[in-house]
Amino acid sequence: MEVQQDLLQMNLTTARDGTDPAAVQTQLKTALDAALAEARKTAQPGQLDVRTGNFALYPRHNREGRISGWTGTAELILEGRDLARITQAAGRVQTMTLGA
Repeated sequence: MEVQQDLLQMNLTTARDGTDPAAVQTQLKTALDAALAEARKTAQPGQLDVRTGNFALYPRHNREGRISGWTGTAELILEGRDLARITQAAGRVQTMTLGA
């Protein structure tokens, strides 16, 4: 029996790198805030729900084991039953890309 898809979840992500952890975190927050603001314009409970996902900041190490920089990621989750609304909202978000 074929069943029509009735719920879609899209994960939008972004990553930033730098030498200053506070600057990387600020860049991630700025990108996430802009994405949230855009996605929430068309949010409607059950049809398009918007929420944040993972937010991580971790060190990169050089060959000597010392911290050589920082990498961070942020995630925005769009979920609901209105497939067109979700895909359109994802397309309008400029600061993040479709994740896995």
